[in-house]
Amino acid sequence: MQQEDTSLISESGGEDSENQSSAANRSLCTSGMRLVGFALAPLGLLLLVLAALDGWKWGIGLAVVDFLVGLFLAHCFGGSKKRTVIQRSKFERLALSALPSVATFLCLYTLLVVLVHLIPASNTVSFQGVDTYGFPLRCPEGSINCVRLGNGTDTYGADGLLAPHTRGSRAEVMSVVEGWVAAHGGHVTQSTGDVFLQATFVTLLMGYVDDFAVYLHCTSTGVVVNVQSQSRIGKADLGANINRVSSLLKVLAAECNQGGKATAKCSSQCSV
Repeated sequence: MQQEDTSLISESGGEDSENQSSAANRSLCTSGMRLVGFALAPLGLLLLVLAALDGWKWGIGLAVVDFLVGLFLAHCFGGSKKRTVIQRSKFERLALSALPSVATFLCLYTLLVVLVHLIPASNTVSFQGVDTYGFPLRCPEGSINCVRLGNGTDTYGADGLLAPHTRGSRAEVMSVVEGWVAAHGGHVTQSTGDVFLQATFVTLLMGYVDDFAVYLHCTSTGVVVNVQSQSRIGKADLGANINRVSSLLKVLAAECNQGGKATAKCSSQCSV
């Protein structure tokens, strides 16, 4: 009997130890989720401001999700300790089973994005020197995130592309350029009549800002379209700038130079 009692006491002690360990783990998890919840909401608000300034739609959506998830976590883990799992609604129990991993990922992702957007270079135009109209003079030496189509052989990172000579007047060509910028999510930041346009584009997942400039001038063969697309930060652009320039050239060819003939959109003569 004494051995049985000792065995029972030993088993009871083991169960108590396991229960204490489990309770400690739950407490640690609850504290962690409470911290993530309280961090996500303000991070979401800060990202909302930064994304709105850049016109970054993905970032605005992410910010709203961050804020709502943060409030939900604060509600579920920030309340009274007397509120047990049984007292939670069925929806809360289902959501809480998957939410910790999702919330942690959102918090780290948002923190990284916010830090990137707070880097001074992210908020400064990347062009190094411009002419009287504002068109950049060159791409940075050695850069692999800049594409330029200047006059003649003044190209950089262009993969064989040259500045196109487009039919139509400068006003007609600039109208096509402006339509292309709007259709591809760009935001015009500066415009000088039908001569010069500067815009920004924001990458989808990280919200990196790229600068984009177009300068139009007339020659005997039509409107020459000079283009430069350049990333503000980072070493490489994963082909974003060359793809952007190529897309614009295709649209200009389709809307102004169909079969080498003038189109309805680009029917006037180019004049200085």
